[in-house]
Amino acid sequence: MSATIPLKEATEVIYEAIDKRMEELVLGTKYNCKYLILFGAIHINSDTDMGSFNETRKFEVIDLKTGVRTNYLS
Repeated sequence: MSATIPLKEATEVIYEAIDKRMEELVLGTKYNCKYLILFGAIHINSDTDMGSFNETRKFEVIDLKTGVRTNYLS
């Protein structure tokens, strides 16, 4: 509640918690495919007078055979 913009801070905290949980699920799951694509974003769907906004935070491809991750955002 002491953040300059509490709603923005809450959004960040929620995104980080979801991202952490997704990473835990990735590590604990066996896949029957060659690649795994991870895509994370924050999307704000607003009224027509403001429009919608999207900020992509993660776009990674994991080669499940080698374990190599390629980050397509950097």
